[in-house]
Amino acid sequence: MAIRFNPYFFATQYHPEVDPDDMKDRLIRCGDKEHMIEEYGEAKFEEIFSDLDDPGKLKVTYDAIIPQFLSRPCA
Repeated sequence: MAIRFNPYFFATQYHPEVDPDDMKDRLIRCGDKEHMIEEYGEAKFEEIFSDLDDPGKLKVTYDAIIPQFLSRPCA
């Protein structure tokens, strides 16, 4: 999720520096798993966790979503 305020300033919730292995480790080690399950249910947690093994998910983000967002002019 991101919002562009003007041609020079935008904010985003996406963290491109996070790689799948670090995210898995964080979900399991830091207690985030329990929090996610409480908040969204075990099925959603499993879906998100398994998506981390899908290289296509991050590839689309890195190859399409981020570059298009950054190159799109402010309306």
